[in-house]
Amino acid sequence: MPSCASRAARRDVLLLAALLVGALAHLVLYYPSLPDRVPSHFDARGVADDWMSKDSFALTMAATYALTGGFFVVLAQLLPRIPTSMINVPNREYWLAPERRNESLADVGRRLTRFGAVTVVLILALVHETILVALERKETLSGFLLVMAAYGIYTLIWCVGLIRRFGKPPRGSSP
Repeated sequence: MPSCASRAARRDVLLLAALLVGALAHLVLYYPSLPDRVPSHFDARGVADDWMSKDSFALTMAATYALTGGFFVVLAQLLPRIPTSMINVPNREYWLAPERRNESLADVGRRLTRFGAVTVVLILALVHETILVALERKETLSGFLLVMAAYGIYTLIWCVGLIRRFGKPPRGSSP
């Protein structure tokens, strides 16, 4: 019977996979409506200042989704093979001691997978904003700052969670 940790890890990977499928479905849904030229770059005011073909846009975004999701899942899977000296968590000597290494790395792996899921949501939100500009439903990327602020807040919360989890070893424990 799988442990709670492995079930949680599987759940996080399934969430990321579902988000990737949803993001790709979003792209497929809007693809037929896109004009031949789609904005690919925006200036500081959120106004499009460069374009690409809709085929290039769709392929680039599909690849971006796949590579982003894949990167986080592969990194989480590779953690156990990475030398302890190359893993940067607070109190590394304690948390990555042989008797705690597997549990600690499983926790970091789950956190990385969730961070990957949120990163896919970030990209999806920005792609959706771009599509709305392409379809002339919006003039600018007006939601860009809000999306980036939300991602920044999540990143801060994620970092605080990591520090809290690995910050101080339990009292009376030795490395």
